[in-house]
Amino acid sequence: GHLSNFYSDRNEIMIDAARREQKGKPLRLPVKKEHLSKEVQMLLTLMEQRAIENFISLGMDPCLDFQALISLNCWEDRIEWLTFMVERERKRLEMKAKLLN
Repeated sequence: GHLSNFYSDRNEIMIDAARREQKGKPLRLPVKKEHLSKEVQMLLTLMEQRAIENFISLGMDPCLDFQALISLNCWEDRIEWLTFMVERERKRLEMKAKLLN
């Protein structure tokens, strides 16, 4: 879910930064945040803060969203809930794109 996406994005950024900073030298593993430039460390910290805010703003686990969806009695309510879920995910992905650029 959201947490695995966060860690995947975080790891990608860390490895890319380590490769750039080591300029052709063998990659020092494991890549640790404290071994990266201050700019990258600040970006990672910002990403972590946003991920926490995102998770809190969700109010519940993503799987529970779908349980709530199928528990609704009429299709109109289901469409309304699904629209809410899609809009929330779109906003999250827009924020993620901004962070990665």
